[in-house]
Amino acid sequence: MNSSDKIAQLVCNTHYDDLPEEIILKVKRAIIDTIGVTLVGSQDPIGHKMRTFVKGESLSPYSSVIGGGFKTSLSAATLANGTMAHILDYDDSGANTQGHPSAPILPVLLSLAEHYHIGGKKIIESYVVGVELFSCLSKAMPMLHMRGWHPTKVLGTLAATVSAAKILDLDYSQVKMAVGIAGSQASGLTMNFGTMTKALHVGNAAQSAITSVMLAKSGFTSSDNIFKNDGGFLEVYSDREEEDLIRNLELWGKPYSIIQPGISVKRYPSCALTHRAIDGVIDMKNSHEFTYQDIGELECRTSPRALHVLKYTKPQTILEAKFSMQYVLSAAVIFGKVGLSEFTEEKLNNSEVIRLMEKVKVRVHNDWEEGDNLREDEVVITLYSGQTIKRKIKFAKGSALSPMSLEDLIDKYVDCASCYLNTDEINSSLELLLDFEKLDSINRLMSIISKTA
Repeated sequence: MNSSDKIAQLVCNTHYDDLPEEIILKVKRAIIDTIGVTLVGSQDPIGHKMRTFVKGESLSPYSSVIGGGFKTSLSAATLANGTMAHILDYDDSGANTQGHPSAPILPVLLSLAEHYHIGGKKIIESYVVGVELFSCLSKAMPMLHMRGWHPTKVLGTLAATVSAAKILDLDYSQVKMAVGIAGSQASGLTMNFGTMTKALHVGNAAQSAITSVMLAKSGFTSSDNIFKNDGGFLEVYSDREEEDLIRNLELWGKPYSIIQPGISVKRYPSCALTHRAIDGVIDMKNSHEFTYQDIGELECRTSPRALHVLKYTKPQTILEAKFSMQYVLSAAVIFGKVGLSEFTEEKLNNSEVIRLMEKVKVRVHNDWEEGDNLREDEVVITLYSGQTIKRKIKFAKGSALSPMSLEDLIDKYVDCASCYLNTDEINSSLELLLDFEKLDSINRLMSIISKTA
C-alpha cells in the first residue's frame, strides 16, 4: 500500500465516535482560539484589505466572512478567513506540525459546514484527520524552514484538503485524487515572513483545499500517489523518501498528535520562536529591580532555526517586529508585556525601544546539537552594575507542555472578539463554542461572528 492509499484509508476510517474525550476537548479549545484570533485579525488593516478583495464575489453568498458582515463564495470566504486567522501571528502552533495547524484547516471546515448545514461532531472529526496528516508529513519532512519553505503552506494545503474531503464524505478514490490535486498547489516561501503575504500563504492553503476537494468530487484526476520518489512531494520539498512518510502514517492516532505532543495556544501575537525568551524576560522583569537604562547587554541563546526565521534585527514594520527577537524582548522590558497593543507604529518607533534593541544579541547555543528541538532558550541580562540575571526556558507558557487554562483561553477570546462583537454577541458565541460538539448546525454561530443574520 502506497502513501496515498494509506492516507485515503485512514481518512475514511477515522470517526468521531472512536475519538477519546480528551481530543474533543482539545479541538474545541483550538476552535475557540482560532475564531478569536480571526475576529481580531479581521479588523486589522490587512484584514480590511482581504475583506474588500473578496467582497466582489458576494453575488454568490454561500459562506460568511468572519468579522466582515457579508457572505461570499465558498472559495473566497475560505481565502479571507484563512488569511485573517494568521494576520497577527496569534494562532496556535504545535502538534508536531512545524507550523500552525488550525489556521489553514478550520476556515475550510467552517465554510463547508455553513454551506452544507453540517454540525459540530463532523467538524471535529474532520479537523482531527487534517491535523494528524499535517503531523505525519511534518515528521517525515523536518526542518522545512531551513530550506526556505513555509510549512504551514506546504503541508497545511494537504492537511486542509483531507479535512475538507472528510467533512464532505469523499470516497476512497476521491480522497486520493484530492490529495494529488492539492500536492500541486503547495508552496510558500519564508522570504515573505514579516510581510502581508505570510498570512496569505495560510489563506491560499485553505482555498486550495476547497478547490482540490470540489474538483476531485466532480471527477477531476491527479496522480494516484503524489508521494512517489520519482519527482514526488517528499523528494521535491525535502531530501526524504516516501518510506519516511509511510513509517509515520503507521503511527496515526497512536496517540493523536493533538494529544501528544499537543497544540500550543499563543500568549503573544508574534512568532512562536520568540515566546520562551519573552517569558524569561518578563519573569526577570517581575522578580528583579532594573530598568532598560540599567542594561548593558541582553543576550538570547536559541536554536539555528530561530536565528534563521527571526531575521529582522532592526524591524521597520509591525509585521517585521513579529519576527524580531530584538523588538519583542525590548518591548517586554520596557512595557512589561507583549500583547496586541505592543504591535503598533508608536511602540515600534519608541525611542527607548530603539535604544534597547541595539543591546539585544541573539546567538545560537555554543554547544547546539543538530535536531535538539527541545533545548531550552536562555536569556542573560547583564547590568551596568555587573550583576547578571539568567533564565532558561524550555516550555513557553501556553505551549502544550505548559498549557493555558480554559479561563485564560476564554479571556483571550473575549479580548480578541471585543474588537468586533458586543458583550451579548461574545457571550452567545462562547455559549455555542463551549458546546460545539452538540451543534446540529454551525449557522447560528457563523451569523454571530460575521454579523450576517
